[in-house]
Amino acid sequence: MNLCMYFGLFFQFLLLEHQCIGLLNCKFILFLQVFEAGLEALSALSTSVAVSLNQYLKQFLVPLSKRLNDPSLRDKITKTLQTVETNGGRDATAVIKSKIPTYNSIVC
Repeated sequence: MNLCMYFGLFFQFLLLEHQCIGLLNCKFILFLQVFEAGLEALSALSTSVAVSLNQYLKQFLVPLSKRLNDPSLRDKITKTLQTVETNGGRDATAVIKSKIPTYNSIVC
């Protein structure tokens, strides 16, 4: 292989890498949009069914606790947890605190 072929392969690699980074960014943005829509749905569901949601909270809280350290999602997750806590009462507060120990309750 001569120098031109190496340069051509290197240039193709750079283009491919740039396309992959763009694709990963698109997937991440799509993930954020879907996750935020899920947070809105959880808030609406909590408002609709109130205490009946408490028995299913553990399943919802695992993904929320994993994403709580993401600065772009922290406020939205906290707001959703506050809505669930308000609608679910003390039982919901206990479940939230068991799965997310750093959560500060708004219900006294």
